[in-house]
Parts: sequence; structure tokens; C-alpha cells
Amino acid sequence: MEYFLSYQLEKVWLLLELVAMANQLSHS
Repeated sequence: MEYFLSYQLEKVWLLLELVAMANQLSHS
């Protein structure tokens, strides 16, 4: 269960980073 949670967290973090990069690209 703990492993599954950290795996999900990592995916969410990657998604957030992608969104942040997309935001930077669209702003500049």
C-alpha cells in the first residue's frame, strides 16, 4: 500500500512539472 501511494505521488509530481513547463512555454 505504501509503495502504491509513493508511486501515485511520483506520477502526480511528474504531471505537475509538465503543467508548469507548459505554462512557462505558453507565457514566453
